[in-house]
Amino acid sequence: MTLSRLLLQLLAVLGALLVATCSATTLKRSNDHHHLANEPHHYLQYASKPHNHQGHSDASGVRRRDAAAAAAAASTLSTATLETRPCSSLNIGQYMCDQPAIDPDTQAEVGCPASAPFVVAVPCRPVAGVVCDGVTFDGNTTGFSRNVSCRYTAGTRYDTALLLSVFLGVLGVDRFYLGYPAIGVIKLCTFGFFLVGYLVDVLLILLQVVVPADGSSYVGSYYGMLRIDEPTPTPS
Repeated sequence: MTLSRLLLQLLAVLGALLVATCSATTLKRSNDHHHLANEPHHYLQYASKPHNHQGHSDASGVRRRDAAAAAAAASTLSTATLETRPCSSLNIGQYMCDQPAIDPDTQAEVGCPASAPFVVAVPCRPVAGVVCDGVTFDGNTTGFSRNVSCRYTAGTRYDTALLLSVFLGVLGVDRFYLGYPAIGVIKLCTFGFFLVGYLVDVLLILLQVVVPADGSSYVGSYYGMLRIDEPTPTPS
């Protein structure tokens, strides 16, 4: 008897829960339908606004004309800038410069000054079609000059200095020849610094660490051991 009552009570509770769930679902659906019923007003209001396609087309045309005018002005300004820029400010590849003339006797650049800066001017030609200084060049006309480094020589030969150091270095003759008389006298009085200074000087002159006292470069034959540094461009 007690078991039957418990079953009846359980069934009643389950029925009440089922009724409550169905009521909540029905209320949610009703609210959703009410929200969707109000939405079309917004779409209708947007659709009711007239679209001015002609105005958009006119605005696009104006923007295109403005862009074309700006491009034309930029092109004119760029052309004017190219015509007035100095040829010396051209980028690498827009011009070609001649190599400096070389004296066949000294293997040094012709016209190199005796004091710093050791530079010599070489002519440069803008390539064909380049516009600078208000001129359109054809590739054969000199437009400007550029300074390149050079070697100044005063007649001191490398081979002579090396031979004097090897055979008469113990007497200081090599130092007299290079313009260092004080060191030459010391070597003469000490028999080449007791041969140690003699060997050191031979090595230093061979490697061209010791150069003429006046700061000039050695004179050497084209096929000799003379070290010739590649000239590098320097600002004009």
